[in-house]
Amino acid sequence: MLGEKLKSLRESNGLLLKDVAKEIDVDIAFLSRIERNEKTINRQHLSTFASIYRVSEKDLLPLWLGQRVIHLFTADVEAEQAKKALKLVLNNLNKNNS
Repeated sequence: MLGEKLKSLRESNGLLLKDVAKEIDVDIAFLSRIERNEKTINRQHLSTFASIYRVSEKDLLPLWLGQRVIHLFTADVEAEQAKKALKLVLNNLNKNNS
């Protein structure tokens, strides 16, 4: 998800892990884990990545949100319960957007 996209953007911009890590003030190992979707980032980091890679934060936001939801559910919740919760959220969002 987000990690693969960030890695792809970094590579397409010809940047090394060390360059980006320095820019966002994290170590190289942490950035590598982000790119492997092993670590999540905060919203400020998302904005910084968008700036570094010259893309819209709005393009990265769905991937960031999706990764955060997956991380939340996989940490403490069984898959079936997570699916039920997501359905409730979608139904609520659809009601509010009507």
